[in-house]
Amino acid sequence: MKPFNLEKALADAPLVGRNYWRFVMTEFKGTSGPWKVDKELSSRSGEWLISKDAGSRGRGIAIAETRSGTGCELDDARLIAAAPELLEALQNMTRLYYGEDRQNQPGQYARAAVAAIAKALGETT
Repeated sequence: MKPFNLEKALADAPLVGRNYWRFVMTEFKGTSGPWKVDKELSSRSGEWLISKDAGSRGRGIAIAETRSGTGCELDDARLIAAAPELLEALQNMTRLYYGEDRQNQPGQYARAAVAAIAKALGETT
């Protein structure tokens, strides 16, 4: 396997250049995070609910669910649940990379990215 080349990936990416900024600054229009892997939906292994906590309003808001069949359902559910944090981490790190964010330290974005990756992998930080 060839090692990952960040500079080549950025040069090849269609969003790099004049248009990248609108994607980095665009706020996610879907249900805001955080999302969580809520529960197994049935006694059949592999059906998981991904939801947003509704707080004091009672029931959570369903975002997605996985279905049995691949053997990777819980892992898929964890990745889906981490999506809002992963998107935010990528946007923040992209701002930092292009020098658009001079107020924050790289370490805080790196810690947020590690936390989002850990959530996606089902690990605790």
